[in-house]
Amino acid sequence: MGEYRRTATPDRGWAWERIRDWLGTSERMLLITGAPGSGKTRLMAELVRQCGSRGLTIQAAHHCRARDPSSTDPIRVFASLAAQLARRVPGYSAVAQDLSQGDHVNSEENAAAAHYAVLDSGCAETAYLRALKNPFEVLASIGRLKQDVVLIVDGLDECTPSRSDLLTHLLAKSRSGAAQPPCDRNDPTLVRHRRTR
Repeated sequence: MGEYRRTATPDRGWAWERIRDWLGTSERMLLITGAPGSGKTRLMAELVRQCGSRGLTIQAAHHCRARDPSSTDPIRVFASLAAQLARRVPGYSAVAQDLSQGDHVNSEENAAAAHYAVLDSGCAETAYLRALKNPFEVLASIGRLKQDVVLIVDGLDECTPSRSDLLTHLLAKSRSGAAQPPCDRNDPTLVRHRRTR
């Protein structure tokens, strides 16, 4: 897992360089850490706005907010990501529906169906499996991932420590079998599911 710590400065060129470097590696997760107020969320907002000009496509983003506890609930975080992935990743919705044994719906309802299939999960681990792990394993195995899939989860420092730790642990599971290093709560998280090459 790539980790990068640096004091925030008005010029975030170093951060863009680090993100570009990360995209060129096989690492699946990048934690960008810093003290509260150091500019992590602003960097993520800039990343979302400028992704096209930077050669990056972000398929899903979620922002946790302390004032909205439901936004920090791991099941709801994964449901939010699933709904966005259903809109933006070709084949995701059909695979997610097949895996959840749901009825196929028309394309306008795909995002809602993916959202509710994950929302109906009984625990965060099941939500992670339904939203990320299982659909991307199937898409990769049948050669349907045409590009890397990049997700952002920002505001982990706004979660309770237990929710932040759980979300970070589950998102980091995308790394095959590696032990997970400890992480602090001040992390926006970028996760990439690699296409097959």
